[in-house]
Amino acid sequence: MEFRTLLSKPKVMALSGLITMGCKLIVAGSLAIVMSFCMNKNVFFAGTFILYPTIALIFDITLYVNKDKVWTTLPDNVPSEWQTTQEQLLTYAKNLPKIRLMRFLTCWFLIPFIDFGSGWMLVVSIMIALAMGFVVCLLFDLVWVNIFKLTKPALIRNSVEQQKNLALWNRRLDEDFNSRISEQLARNCNATAVGSSAWYAQQHFHSR
Repeated sequence: MEFRTLLSKPKVMALSGLITMGCKLIVAGSLAIVMSFCMNKNVFFAGTFILYPTIALIFDITLYVNKDKVWTTLPDNVPSEWQTTQEQLLTYAKNLPKIRLMRFLTCWFLIPFIDFGSGWMLVVSIMIALAMGFVVCLLFDLVWVNIFKLTKPALIRNSVEQQKNLALWNRRLDEDFNSRISEQLARNCNATAVGSSAWYAQQHFHSR
């Protein structure tokens, strides 16, 4: 399958953000492994957290500058339940990097918390502040989607709802299971309940 044909798939366009995030994590994780090896310390998770925003910035700038070269074809057979048209889905895929770049324009509110007197650690301090602000601003992506008047495919919204429903279903199963266990324990400890463990123990005690 040609790369252009793959990019024209509706699911690839709708989930391009997740696909790109996977690539960023792979690159940031690889660099964190090298960092751990060079420092002779296990800094994989911390390194990935610090490096990810920088890697993401490079990826998103590259994708946004070349959006008309990457996304050139309208998607085929967009499911009607996604509640979006071919043009809207193509526009969403093209402008998604711009949504992520907005995180960097708004995460600098943490600048006052940077210790500019930290000497050679200043770069690390800035990267940590950037990473923390990046995570916070990630929560406001939907605001930028509305500001830029993009149509988010219902595929993503439905996936989120399915995850919430699955979590709710699992929680209800756990609560039901715990309730049944509690009821069974209470019954076994009840000496007046015929057939319970406590009832048998009481019968055995009185028969001695």
